[in-house]
Amino acid sequence: MSDSPITDWALDQIKKHGAEPLLGIGLVCVGIGYVIGWRVTVKKTRVEIEKLREEIRKASGENFDKLTQMRAAALDKRQNLDMAQHSMRDALLANNAGAANVNTLRNCRDEMCNIYANDYLPALLAYLELIPKLVDKREALVRAKSELIPGLETICGFLDMVNHDGMLRKIEGSQRYLVNRDRNDGLLLRVKILVPLRCVRLRWKIRKAQKRIERHLRK
Repeated sequence: MSDSPITDWALDQIKKHGAEPLLGIGLVCVGIGYVIGWRVTVKKTRVEIEKLREEIRKASGENFDKLTQMRAAALDKRQNLDMAQHSMRDALLANNAGAANVNTLRNCRDEMCNIYANDYLPALLAYLELIPKLVDKREALVRAKSELIPGLETICGFLDMVNHDGMLRKIEGSQRYLVNRDRNDGLLLRVKILVPLRCVRLRWKIRKAQKRIERHLRK
């Protein structure tokens, strides 16, 4: 006699009927346990999959929002640079017409350089970095054509104006504004990889911008 009633009952059944009935009962219990465990596992897996899907949807939405914000920032800073160039052009025309506005010329030039170096270029690079990660090749090409290549042309216009010989002569002590080669090469490469070789005209525009910028590279 053992201390467990269940054990005593099992031993008694073995004496009376042999081990086969208990074996059958054991198999049934194991089968039921397996089915229950399988159902629990399936339910848990489904919950985990749904949770993962929700996380992916959330991450995709957050990434798209981030891309939208980066695009808006880049376009906004580009507009600021365009406006600064217009102010610089107006000041130059006024000076050529006889206005004594050397301080205005200097301030306009300093503002252009500040907007380019501290606002537009960082915003453009941040936007460029996200594009190949978050959009397909077709959309990336559209963005390159409608936003990025025009952005390169804006940079060319800025450099041509800020280093205009006539302006440099008018502003005493002014120096040429030179851009970093490595940073410029990285910018052009990021735009170029978004444009397939078959897009000959767009590639030509990038190359044209590259040649214009190279005149203003730091040695």
